[in-house]
Amino acid sequence: MYFGIAELLPLMKDLSEKYTSKSSTSIPYETAQQLMEAILYCIAENECYSENSEKGQNIIANQNATVSAREAYDRGYKLVVQKIVTSQNLYNEMIVGFNDFSNRAYYDAVTKQIPMFFRWYDARFCPQNNIVEFDYPLLIQMQKHQGIDAIYEYVKCIKYEQQFIQQFQEKYVKEILELSYEGYEELFINLCSPLLKKVLGNMLLDLPLQKTKLEVADYKKMSIIVKENSEDILLEKLYELLKLLIDNVYQGNMEMLYYLQNGIPDIVTELVNGAENNCLEHII
Repeated sequence: MYFGIAELLPLMKDLSEKYTSKSSTSIPYETAQQLMEAILYCIAENECYSENSEKGQNIIANQNATVSAREAYDRGYKLVVQKIVTSQNLYNEMIVGFNDFSNRAYYDAVTKQIPMFFRWYDARFCPQNNIVEFDYPLLIQMQKHQGIDAIYEYVKCIKYEQQFIQQFQEKYVKEILELSYEGYEELFINLCSPLLKKVLGNMLLDLPLQKTKLEVADYKKMSIIVKENSEDILLEKLYELLKLLIDNVYQGNMEMLYYLQNGIPDIVTELVNGAENNCLEHII
């Protein structure tokens, strides 16, 4: 959906007047740029909704005339406001029972940085602003997300992580983290990654999920499995094992599956390197 400058300028004028409360007829260049980005962000939000939701597609199908820039902006702004409420509700659900497993970055991101975003986010004049840089890394890259879209995705992913991790005893989780990263409490690491690697590794060896330390024979068996299969086959095997885990333990939560599977390529790379260098005991 493309709108020319002639269609955007009236929106720019109206938003500028709101920004200055009509007390000034001019604004600095940087502010003008910010406000234009705000307009384009809301228009893009409307376009994304129209393309990806059934309701949005029905709206398009029922329209005989092209949507104006103002209509697209107004709808997009309302969607931004709605997503703020949705994200806050999602956060309020997730924070109940939240466990940081003693990792400082995880604690700060969830209990300090996310609330800071909600406190300072400006849906009208700067919806494209991310407000904060999160210390805690996810299994997905967040660079393509901006503003409320970024916080919405971030909170969703934290929710999936909490659902995944909290199926295991806290003592078990901390033991895996300590074995994987000495001093993990102060590191900027994703907590799901080593746990997912351990769980899928145990499943690959037909071992109980709760077994923390592998035997020499286990590492030999894993080395054989890794060396006998290509990386593509290993990826497929681990995807299948993760699907089995999600179906049996997490009631087939497909959104969790789609999130966690982002960690599998790195796991395969680590296993292949570990098998090639005879150091799997340092990998898993």
